[in-house]
Amino acid sequence: MTKNTRFYFFNKTLLQIVVLFFVLSFSKAMIIRYLSDYDTYLVPLFIIINFIQVIAVIIVILIVGYYLFVGYRYVTSVFYRESNIPLHEAFFHGYLDLAYVYDRLKRYGNENQYDTKTKSIIITFDTKIYHIIVRDIFGRLEADSRSDSWYIVSKRRKQYGNVRYLKRRSFLSPLSENQRYINALSKQSDMERLNYVCLTGIRQNTFNHPQINTVYELESILQHESMM
Repeated sequence: MTKNTRFYFFNKTLLQIVVLFFVLSFSKAMIIRYLSDYDTYLVPLFIIINFIQVIAVIIVILIVGYYLFVGYRYVTSVFYRESNIPLHEAFFHGYLDLAYVYDRLKRYGNENQYDTKTKSIIITFDTKIYHIIVRDIFGRLEADSRSDSWYIVSKRRKQYGNVRYLKRRSFLSPLSENQRYINALSKQSDMERLNYVCLTGIRQNTFNHPQINTVYELESILQHESMM
């Protein structure tokens, strides 16, 4: 699990909220114990602390509920039945989205297979082979299809009409990564091999590219290919 994924963000948020909850609970207990003579003046403070704790509990419930939903979706997937990869291993190695995308796209093509090493799906038609690499990306994404590096940016600043980001975290472009894999396989067949990236997660793109799609867009592309 890398820092670019939504699951990393959720785990980090969950840990921070749990720590915050216990810190507030401890602080409230200390206030009651040592400042009980000032109860009248501390009522607004207790209201604020209780409100924050309620919000924290709601967020924890939402995150845990989402994890339960994703976990259930995984253990009922075709990918799980075929791979027999345990849920905890799929979670830590980032196979949950691969399983979801594989289940959505496996109905297309003459032959379908997945590669857990590259987290990609290979769909074979009569004359074409679609190589679809699956990546969970969380945050604001800045990318150039011609570059080997993509960036997750944050801490937006605007100065003199120009927008810049103080924090930039780079990672290998999935397009480039997938192309290297395709090049290694090109000698095995004369069929046309197409490079596609399926982005999952929660993100904001600063660019559009025909080879970079959501799973729903890829379904439309493969459905069109099936009808040709």
